[in-house]
Amino acid sequence: MEITVAGDVVIDVATKADLAEHHDRLRTMMERPHGHIRRPIASGATGAGFAGSGPVYLLFEPASPPAGRIWMVQYVSVWVGLTPSAGATANLFATFAVGNAPRGSQSDILVAGPAINIGDIVAPGLVVPTGASGDMPDRVIVQSEDQAYVILQGSALAASTRYSATMGVLDLPDTPEALLWA
Repeated sequence: MEITVAGDVVIDVATKADLAEHHDRLRTMMERPHGHIRRPIASGATGAGFAGSGPVYLLFEPASPPAGRIWMVQYVSVWVGLTPSAGATANLFATFAVGNAPRGSQSDILVAGPAINIGDIVAPGLVVPTGASGDMPDRVIVQSEDQAYVILQGSALAASTRYSATMGVLDLPDTPEALLWA
């Protein structure tokens, strides 16, 4: 409702119902959305005939959140074998990426060969195992149409070797309010 005073001045007056609606909207925006911590994993092995320095891609399972949800990535851990080792593997580096994960001929879990999509890179040059270097910058979001994946490269990539990764994500509803609490 508006009131005009002396021709030039317009005062916007709100009713109690208008104020209640406005406060309810603000409360909805400011309440922390209820999320869940998820830990998607990735693991795959190179074949006996594998040779080269990569790239090799580890695809997470699941690779993306379901429709209507987003993931806010908190960390990524990458290691050689089934159990994390204590020391770094010389000349083996990981890159965390979000986007259109490559598909190749080896398997759905460990893909070798396709070129790196530079636009997908979020955190490059992570040492393996990642440790504290796997902490993600603010606002790393995986939407339902994207996939999260790890790129492995380096002369330490070896034939018949298993590589593993996990990431910690906060699974939230895909709403603008969820982004306020990242």
